[in-house]
This record gives sequence, C-alpha cells and structure tokens, in this order.
Amino acid sequence: MKKITKKISIVNGHPREVSFCDDLVEKYIEGARDHAAEIKILDLKDLALEPRLKYDWNRNHNSKPTSQDLERAKEFIAWSDHMVFAYPAYWAMPPALVALFIEMVIVSGFAFKYHKPMFHLIAQWDRLLKGRTATILSTMDAPPWGGPAARTAAPRAGVARFCLKAGATGV
Repeated sequence: MKKITKKISIVNGHPREVSFCDDLVEKYIEGARDHAAEIKILDLKDLALEPRLKYDWNRNHNSKPTSQDLERAKEFIAWSDHMVFAYPAYWAMPPALVALFIEMVIVSGFAFKYHKPMFHLIAQWDRLLKGRTATILSTMDAPPWGGPAARTAAPRAGVARFCLKAGATGV
C-alpha cells in the first residue's frame, strides 16, 4: 500500500452539469491517485451560494456570511494540503460562481487575520492557510490574446499570494 503524500481538495467551479472541466478534474484525479494522494471534490454548482449574493458586511468586516454549505467548504479547504480550482474563463475571468465562492469562504478569521495597520496606513496580516499550495485548471474558448496569464492572473495575484504559501500555478 502506498503512503498518502498529500491531501488534495478539488473545487470544480464550472456552473454546467456536464463540462470539459469535469474531464480535466477526472484526469487530474487519475494522476494524483497514481501518487497516492487522498482526494476530496467539491462541485460549486451543488452549493446554495446564490442567497449569499447580497449580505450585510459592516465596515469592519465583522459580520461574515454563513451557511452549512460555507462551513462545509471551509472544512474542505482546511483539510487539504493542496487545492485545485477547475473552471472556465469567461471574458478572461473566473465565472461568477467561483468569484462568489472565494468571496464567501476566503474571509478574515479563516484564511487571513488582519493586524493593526502600521502607522495607521499599511495593512498587515497573517496567512492562516500558509503552507498550502494551489493549482488552477482553467479553460477558455476565446481568442489567444486572453491566454493563460489572463485567465489565472486574478486568483494567483489575489487569493493565493494573500492567504497561501506564496502563490499558485496556472495551467
């Protein structure tokens, strides 16, 4: 029996029931299992995120959106060593479902913790998901000017550098 080397959480962010992202996820799982990884999958289309589109977040971000689905998603992320996000790029951006998921789950107190600003100006924070890594599997049926950099730039620059080890890789 092979030793489990990594716990991988896969977030399938394609909003359709059947998609090319499903095939990419299956191939990723095949490869990961060949390396004895333990894998969990979360399909965003199965979560009830839409009611959270409008929520009351006060000025200091003390009131956070919550639901059973969001709590389950946080447990899912906390369990993993490595996260994989699979989604199509619409206009060189992740679909709204992925953006909403990130906004609802990657929150202060779970993914990061703010400190008092230095000189009352410069934000400081702790990365609470430090040590984890991420891979982005993104598809795009668009002109080449969109390219790989465009479809993974926002998640890599924002969430990955803010909350994870150092960043994410994009495919």
